[in-house]
Amino acid sequence: MTEENKIKLITTKEFLKRIKGTQFLIDLQIPLKVNDGTMSRGTWNLITSKRDLSLYCKGIKIHGRWQITPVKKYFGLKGKKESCLTQIEELLNCIEKNDF
Repeated sequence: MTEENKIKLITTKEFLKRIKGTQFLIDLQIPLKVNDGTMSRGTWNLITSKRDLSLYCKGIKIHGRWQITPVKKYFGLKGKKESCLTQIEELLNCIEKNDF
C-alpha cells in the first residue's frame, strides 16, 4: 500500500473539529429516507461526494458544471483533489466507526 492510499482513522474529537461550522455538521442531524431505512442527509452527501471525487481524481467530470469548490466548502476540506478524497474517506470511516 502506497503512502497516498493509506486512510487514517481519525478520532471523534478530530472529526468534530474538522466539520465545525460546516453545512455538513447541520445535515448530519437531518434524517433522509433511503430505500427501506434512514440515514442522515450528511451521510448521503458524503457517500455521493466520495463517488464524485473518485471519478474526478481519475479525470472524469461528473457533469459540465461540476466543481470541487462547493464540495470543499460543504465538508470543510482543504488541499488538492487527491487530498480532498483522502479526507472524505477519513470522514466516512469515522462515521462508520462511530455511527453518527
